[in-house]
Amino acid sequence: MTVLRIFIFILAVFCMYDATGAHIVGGDVTYKCVSANAATKTTKFTITFTMYRDAIGGGAIFDNGARFGIYESNLGTNTWTHFKTIQTNPINKQFVPYEDECVIVPPNIVIEKANYIFDVELPWSDKVFQITYQRCCRNNTITNIEIPGETGAAFYVEIYGNAIQECNNSPVFKNFPPILICNQKQINFDHSATDSEGNHLEYEFCTPLSAGGLVGTTIPGNPMDCDGVMPLPINCLPPFSQVSYNLPYTASNPMGGNPQISINTSNGIITGIPNLLGQYVVGVCVNEFKNGIQIGSIRREFQFNVVNCEGLSTSKIIDLCEGDSVLVNQIYYHHAGTYTQSFQTISGCDSILNIIIKENKKSETNLYHK
Repeated sequence: MTVLRIFIFILAVFCMYDATGAHIVGGDVTYKCVSANAATKTTKFTITFTMYRDAIGGGAIFDNGARFGIYESNLGTNTWTHFKTIQTNPINKQFVPYEDECVIVPPNIVIEKANYIFDVELPWSDKVFQITYQRCCRNNTITNIEIPGETGAAFYVEIYGNAIQECNNSPVFKNFPPILICNQKQINFDHSATDSEGNHLEYEFCTPLSAGGLVGTTIPGNPMDCDGVMPLPINCLPPFSQVSYNLPYTASNPMGGNPQISINTSNGIITGIPNLLGQYVVGVCVNEFKNGIQIGSIRREFQFNVVNCEGLSTSKIIDLCEGDSVLVNQIYYHHAGTYTQSFQTISGCDSILNIIIKENKKSETNLYHK
């Protein structure tokens, strides 16, 4: 191979990994039992990893042939060995909409998600199995952690031995957090999960994990090294490092606020009022208990984008909300011509209120009560 060809090959590898490696927004991993086999003392699970990426600013496609590491450890210890690696391709790719039609989404916020789904067979034992995906890197613009553009992520789920033998299903999150939240507006987001067996769930903010780095992109070297953009699972074992927060942010206080953003440990509701613009990485862990004994845990990492929200125009709101009507203070009005007014948008079309008539009361003739 000539020197020129070598240079072109290295440049191509650099561009491929640089394009795919800088836009992680979040992800989570869940499992569902397919069948338990008493004869072989194994249980088959379907694993679903959902990844979210920033599709703006040169973000590339989801990785084909993504490698998922499966590790085992004795219960109560934190020493892991490699069990196997599974490779798979992304499916179900789609853009994530912002559900409040009456708020304009800034053009630099475009989130795409995809699933990686595969089966794995685990032996009955008293061990804990961890299924992990490692990838670098995050958005450079993240506010609450140090050097985010050089910090990768590790997404995982743990399956305990008792859950394997009992053919347990993990909890599944009901919703993904909104792709943006409004500065100085109340959050009341349901981040709870459902559990098909009815097991007890407890919620907490937890520290996102770090894995990989820039080796193989802006730093020469093998991108599959443990400090590379795509760490090789067989060589890069848990436990994984935690991200480092920029003070005053912490795992339990990931984005400040007044009142501070918090999560209810019993029902998973996230509340508070954000008061600083920025991008904030947040981790949520859900611990699953049966008869008072923990049988598993799932975790999700996501990115809150706090922006100054801008509402749509009056005519656009009327087009979107209830066809040709608008809900004001629990009363529906129909649009019947041209009138001059302004709206205060709180949270969606069904919360538009406080019509301020800029002209005299005659303008109200253009609004007909339903």
